[in-house]
Amino acid sequence: MQSLIVKTIKDSSLTFFIYLTVSILFIWIFASIFPSFKNMGEQFSEMLKNYPPGLLKAFGYDAEMPIFANIETFVSLENFSFMYQILVVGLAVSFSSWAIAGQIEKKTMSLLLSLPLDRFEIFASKYLSAGFLILIFNAATIYSIILFCKIYDLDYNLANYHKMFLSSFLFSMAIYSIAIFFSAVFRDKGKAVFIPTGIVVGMYALTVISGLKDNLADLKYGSFFYYFKATDIFVKGIYPDYMFLVFSGTIIFFSTLALIIFSKRDISV
Repeated sequence: MQSLIVKTIKDSSLTFFIYLTVSILFIWIFASIFPSFKNMGEQFSEMLKNYPPGLLKAFGYDAEMPIFANIETFVSLENFSFMYQILVVGLAVSFSSWAIAGQIEKKTMSLLLSLPLDRFEIFASKYLSAGFLILIFNAATIYSIILFCKIYDLDYNLANYHKMFLSSFLFSMAIYSIAIFFSAVFRDKGKAVFIPTGIVVGMYALTVISGLKDNLADLKYGSFFYYFKATDIFVKGIYPDYMFLVFSGTIIFFSTLALIIFSKRDISV
């Protein structure tokens, strides 16, 4: 089982490093431009006041929170409220779609099934290897901010970095767990990519709609993006209500379902 975990990590290394490089590159860009934009903070805040509060709320902006107050606020709004989420979804779906559905589609699952491992061990190897890489992705992305703060002589608040790391890791694993469930259901890699991606896009749409319409405000509870509020976590050090329950429950529920389906399904080899 250990050798399969190592092999899976090696096979996923190129995809992982591409996503990680892009993620850190964005952090670098935002850290490098922050000193220049900081001087425009007051003008930008005044401009935001002209926009409807609901629209700002829908896209994660808080008119009462100056966007250039500190580096954590800036990257929370400019990176973790959009670009980071795209990268996480792409990484999670990429790992999960190849883990089961992709190998069934390519007729390479027979190689795994021929090993002296039961299906639980095969599934666990896939899940744990992806979980390890997702953990490294989040740690490197978030803690690299500190490195760039030192390079560009920026102040930072270390206290909330650990909270942000934990939250982002749970958010990422919840998405991965949903994605690997669909990978276990389908033998077509395309469906294993399209459906979980569509679900996440739908969640984002719910967040936007709930912010625009007061009578639809409760829709926000059906979106992961309501529970992963970067500004609350990274800037204020506050975990959104029910965040741990929603993410941990999603991880346990969908990963268990995926394991059951993979263990019982008939796989043509």
